[in-house]
Amino acid sequence: MVQKPQASAVVDLLRRSQLGRDRLSVDISEYKHRIDIPSRLKDSLDRNPIGWIGGGLAVGLLASMTLRRSAPAAPKRKSGLVGLAITVAGTLARPLLKTWLTGKLRSTLDSRDGSPPPFGQG
Repeated sequence: MVQKPQASAVVDLLRRSQLGRDRLSVDISEYKHRIDIPSRLKDSLDRNPIGWIGGGLAVGLLASMTLRRSAPAAPKRKSGLVGLAITVAGTLARPLLKTWLTGKLRSTLDSRDGSPPPFGQG
């Protein structure tokens, strides 16, 4: 004779099968999320935008430093006698200009002081 299953055993089996289906649906949704790379990147960017910006800046800086090409050497122009004369004049004029500007600044500061400038300077 075949025994009839008890009602509580059937209810227990139904409950366990429903829990198994629920767990499978959660596992499948987690797996889909795990393989959906664009969605994960978007979530990560939404959670930590400053980290992504800082990382992008760091990678850009490193790439620009390591992948930098040297500039091609410009052909040297010969300046001739006029260019040489201008260079020498600039080199000689620099200390004279510095002395003149220092004197002008000193006289301006002294005149603001309220005291008269030293003898021979005003």
